[in-house]
Amino acid sequence: MALSARLHRLYDEAADARAEEHVARRYSASRADECRRRYRSIVDEIHKLNLERKRRERLEGEQDERDETTQPARKRGEQWWLVLGVHPHAGRDEVNTVYRKLARKHHPDAGGTVEAMARINAARDQALAR
Repeated sequence: MALSARLHRLYDEAADARAEEHVARRYSASRADECRRRYRSIVDEIHKLNLERKRRERLEGEQDERDETTQPARKRGEQWWLVLGVHPHAGRDEVNTVYRKLARKHHPDAGGTVEAMARINAARDQALAR
């Protein structure tokens, strides 16, 4: 079963268990406790599935990022201002300031990748050449 379908099913089960607990409280404390434990186990499972979903999304995002950074921005036809995160009419000083900030974060010596740094360098070169 797909992860999202399983999550939706669990959310429905949790709502049913919560409603059942609410009704059971009127009649039997032991039945209410049983419903509360069932609800808690469903919520725990939802939490685990959400963590798994986030882990998968993060891994897919890292893979997409690796795919994007394998070529410099110029070769991919990527727009330099999107790589640097500035306005297309940004001045030389702003471009250099943003470049230095990105370089500190993505430089291979600081835990970044060579590809990411090449992409940032190509974007800065394009910005300064205009």
